[in-house]
Amino acid sequence: MRYRYFISILLASVLWSCATKPATIRKDEIYSEDLTGYRPVTEPAKSEISDQTTDGQPKGPYVPATHDINGGMDIAMDSVIAANQNKVHEIYTIQVYLGRSRDEANQVREKVYRMLPNSTPELNYKQPSWRVTVGVYLDRVDAYNTLNQLKPSFPGATLVPEKHTLK
Repeated sequence: MRYRYFISILLASVLWSCATKPATIRKDEIYSEDLTGYRPVTEPAKSEISDQTTDGQPKGPYVPATHDINGGMDIAMDSVIAANQNKVHEIYTIQVYLGRSRDEANQVREKVYRMLPNSTPELNYKQPSWRVTVGVYLDRVDAYNTLNQLKPSFPGATLVPEKHTLK
């Protein structure tokens, strides 16, 4: 008896789904509506260039700059860039995970991101191991502050100094 009821419902739903449905009617009329009654009325924008100073006095004629130092600064900046081009400086990163499992490395990375949402933990692979590092610090003190936040959850976290050339 139950099977007949089930089969009749199944047959009815199949027949209902196979029934023809009316096609949507497409009109080729262009829709237009006037919304000017709902738009707010605003004042015209004031010109930012004025012929008067802030105290109401008329401005004088344009005077071009005579003591421009841009050319001299460009030369000085080029010499600073050339002098610093091959200098090596030390940066610090915090290594949170070092192992062979990619799944564990991804879990550690997600856990670090939950603990420090403003940081960007990086997942790197250098054969044969995965490495999760956090941050790039120019100062050892800033790196130690972050390391102290991570140490309770990651006792194996270490500070790694790296040498980089300036670009």
